[in-house]
Formats: sequence, C-alpha cells, structure tokens
Amino acid sequence: MKISIERNDRMYTVTVGEEPIVALWAWTDKEVKEFINQVRRIHGKRNTQDLIVGLWADHSGNNYSGGWNYFYDSKKGGGGDGNRPLEVMALCAGHHCLLIELQTACKEKKVLRDFLHDRKTVVVGVGIDRLAKKLEEENEILIPKTVELRRLAAEQVEDGAEPGKALKVEKCSIGELGRVVLGEEVDYVRPTKIRWRENGTNWGPFSNDLVKCSTAEAFLAAQIGAKSNSSS
Repeated sequence: MKISIERNDRMYTVTVGEEPIVALWAWTDKEVKEFINQVRRIHGKRNTQDLIVGLWADHSGNNYSGGWNYFYDSKKGGGGDGNRPLEVMALCAGHHCLLIELQTACKEKKVLRDFLHDRKTVVVGVGIDRLAKKLEEENEILIPKTVELRRLAAEQVEDGAEPGKALKVEKCSIGELGRVVLGEEVDYVRPTKIRWRENGTNWGPFSNDLVKCSTAEAFLAAQIGAKSNSSS
C-alpha cells in the first residue's frame, strides 16, 4: 500500500492508498480544541452514533549511533517497552488526524481529556488496554470507552467462518487486521526502522516517516473500528 505525504509546516496531508488524511501536529490546547470542534461538526451534533476514534501511541528508541532512531517491534505492537513513557499520540476520526507530543506540548490537556472521556467517544486500537492504562498513569488521560480491534476482528471472523476454520487474529498487526476486515486491497506493513526526528536528534520536527506511520495506523484503526461497528 502506497503512503505519501505533503507537508506545510505542522500541517500534513497523508495519503493512505487513495485516502487523503489531513494531519495536524498540535502544539497548543487551542489547536487541539479547534481540531476536536472540527471533528464534532463533521460528525454532527445530532448524530446518535458513537464517534469512532483510532489511537496510535508510542515512544522513541534509544540514542543509537547516527541519531535518535525509532525501532518497531512488530511482535509487541504499539506501545513498545512498557517501562518507557509514551511520547507521541495520534488520534484519527474519519479523515482527520491529530498528532500530540505528550511530554512537551499541550500542557493542560483538559480539552483532550474531556474529548476522550466523552460518553460518545469510542477509542479503538491494537493493544488498546495497555495504551489506555499508560495514558492514564502518565498523563491522567482517562478513556472509559475502548475497543480492542483484535477482539473485534476475531468476533467478526468467527461469525462468518466455516466451522473449525476461523482465522486466529489475536496476534495480528494493524495491517493484517486491515486485510481481514477492510479487504485484500489493504496491504500495509509496519516499517521495521524509521527515524523519529527529521534532524536525527532528540528535538525538532517529527520525521515524515513517523508522521506517515502514526497517521496511517491511527486511520486504519478508525476504519476497522467503523467497519466492524457497522457490521455488528
């Protein structure tokens, strides 16, 4: 699956396959509020259905030679080493994505906390229970309504499979879940190694590869959650 990116300062257009996603790297609570208000306007105030939000969150790797690099472990999935605090979170609703640097940006996070705590917000992802626990412990962000996509996909697959032939999705990656739920055209493979920062240090803009990866995975999570929810 081809993923491309266009950048204008902290605004990005990330195209996943043929789907364009507008992503914002937010620095302030005001920017977070504007993003949430826009998502709610699109979703509609009178819409009685829950708002499905895809979540991706992780931390950078250690300081290897050549700069700060981020190493993915596909077997562990999102969140990486449980002892390291989460540094970046991506939230995607529809075709809009918000990137937040948890340790430095949006100090108050009240708007973000209220949004994720809202009774109509359902946050979906891979390894969501562990991520939600870390967000609560490290940032006091409480997410009461979460859905683990592996469990959701497993239920969907089992319902439509022949007896004894249900696909085991308990350890599937987000790309594998996408193929199961959204179709074979979803051919996303998580990179094994990408640079965390554009300039290869522990400060400065996110690299384009990090923005592409986090946006794509949050977007796929939201799409899988929405498709599974509509099929249930």
